[in-house]
Amino acid sequence: MLAVAELGRGELVSETCMLYFELLAVPAGHALYGIQIGDRPPYEYTEESMHRPKGIGFASE
Repeated sequence: MLAVAELGRGELVSETCMLYFELLAVPAGHALYGIQIGDRPPYEYTEESMHRPKGIGFASE
């Protein structure tokens, strides 16, 4: 584990629950970073994109 963030309050967007977060201290020097929430497959991001706020959506099944 390289960094930890808390998920913000969820927002319903077109039947998808969007959770927003920001990672403030991400170690440099990796080609790809994986973000995993619970047991879902990880999302992959580049180093450059890790320094911007993110949102991950969960659609109802």
